[in-house]
Amino acid sequence: MTAQHITSAVADAPEAPVDSPVLRSLDALHAIEERIESMAVELRKHIPALQVQRAFYDGSWVIGLRVGGRLDRSVSADGKQSAERPFSRLDIQIALDTEHGRVELTSLSTVRNRDKLRETLSVTLDDAGHADIDAFLENAVLAFVDRYFDRS
Repeated sequence: MTAQHITSAVADAPEAPVDSPVLRSLDALHAIEERIESMAVELRKHIPALQVQRAFYDGSWVIGLRVGGRLDRSVSADGKQSAERPFSRLDIQIALDTEHGRVELTSLSTVRNRDKLRETLSVTLDDAGHADIDAFLENAVLAFVDRYFDRS
């Protein structure tokens, strides 16, 4: 089979249905990741050590914003390690229900080694659901920032 045959076969192949539940779920996951990443960019202006981490845990995607803890130590000019910075994090767990076109978000936060709020949102992946997701993420980040800078 030549390259021309392959190109012709691919061009003639039917496209995946755009309105499939799997693609909607993946689009939602991607949009949530982008939103959290854009918030992290802004937060790094005020918390330069902030790290974004991604994982898959217990059936959910997790996107976390973290600062401090064991992994956040610096070495001074005389070669000594500094004490670890208190651990703070905001994790957003994302459980996609592809079959029913829904997503459940759970925010978990720890500020200075103390666990704080746990909030959950469950919505359908439609326009109203996406607006609810944006509001949920914004509220979770603002609540984390208020506690991190001791404004709550």
